[in-house]
Amino acid sequence: MKKVAVLLVGGAICLQVTAQNSKVTSAKMHLESYSSQQDTSELALAKQSIDDAAVNEKTKDEPKTYLYRGEVYMAYFTQHLSDLVSKAIKVSGAKNANQARSDAYSNIDTNTICVAANCFMKVIQMVPNDYYAEEAKQGQNLPTCLIHLENKAPREYSAGRYASALALYQKILQVSALLNKTTDSAYKQNIEAAALSADAANNTAVALTYYQKLIDLKYGGAMPYRSLMNMYNKQNDSAKVWDYMEKGRAMYPNDLSMIITETNFYLTRHEYDKALNNLTSAIKQVEASPDKNKQHTELLSSLYQNLGGIYDRKAFPKDAKDNDLPKPADFDSAFAQADTNYGNALAVNPDNFDVLKARGALYFNRAVPIIKQANELPINATDKYNKLMALAKVYFLQAQPYLERAYKIKPGDIENANALKNVYATTDQNDKMKAMQK
Repeated sequence: MKKVAVLLVGGAICLQVTAQNSKVTSAKMHLESYSSQQDTSELALAKQSIDDAAVNEKTKDEPKTYLYRGEVYMAYFTQHLSDLVSKAIKVSGAKNANQARSDAYSNIDTNTICVAANCFMKVIQMVPNDYYAEEAKQGQNLPTCLIHLENKAPREYSAGRYASALALYQKILQVSALLNKTTDSAYKQNIEAAALSADAANNTAVALTYYQKLIDLKYGGAMPYRSLMNMYNKQNDSAKVWDYMEKGRAMYPNDLSMIITETNFYLTRHEYDKALNNLTSAIKQVEASPDKNKQHTELLSSLYQNLGGIYDRKAFPKDAKDNDLPKPADFDSAFAQADTNYGNALAVNPDNFDVLKARGALYFNRAVPIIKQANELPINATDKYNKLMALAKVYFLQAQPYLERAYKIKPGDIENANALKNVYATTDQNDKMKAMQK
């Protein structure tokens, strides 16, 4: 009796294993049926069978189970993507198939393609030299997963879903490593994308890892140095900012964007002399460039504007609480340099609102202390008062055309509008004053 009992128990185990193995086989058969007939009910049956096998203790760790599950989930993703493309084309009237495909990738869920990729990777990791691993590496399997992931990840980033984009780029890098695709430019581009995604997601530790990898690979030029500087600047870690700035400038001494980033850092620290040297160098580099497109023009105008702004600050210094400090000994020189560089900026880009406002404010601010001085005179100092007010009006009238042009571009800028009203009031231009008040 005991022997019979043992045989019966053993038989039950065999039946259970066979039943679960049949689930794996059934999934493959339903998938093949779907492939030949395009009957989505067959795909649903394939998914149900392989999901059952994937959680059963007897079959869940079998390479064949992972392989077939990867194939089923890949088919699911492809079928869903095709439906979304068809729907998008129908909505657009088939005017732009490429846009329809782009929209489909933007809207599709990432779960199924990630499950497929994970399954194929698991097979390769479990039995790297086995038949099933070779099948997982076939073009229609893991390499196609990589293509779908590379199409999906940038759309997550563009939509502002940075954490999701980072997860996808990390998956892309894992797949690329398993497929020995770590030497081509696409792999390096994906490291850069992962770094940018981590940075945007405020995942500092991961961003640092990927930026450092880019530095090690010497990929992206000065970009990873600039990014690390900006990242640590947000954290108010000036020591780290300075460290990467020195390293980046040493590696790429003529990199324009690095020079500008360094200049901005100097400006935040009020180290104006160092910023002046950098801006002068950057301007020479941009002026020597053969490119004369809009971007080039805007950059050159911005550089001149910043150069003018530094001299502006030198002419009208303020303390940490934004209170006016005494006029410097080199006021006239600093004022002239500010005016000249604002003029250079406008020569390049005449409609630069910020420069128009700044140049108008430069003359306006020169007039203000003169008016204050006149108002502080004793009541009987009429001649001196009139002379000072006449001089103030000269500067106000020099400010006027720039403030007016700025006002025309952005009439809603309160600071600029108020300055212009003061000019009109002080110079007795009542009609213009009334026109602004309408």
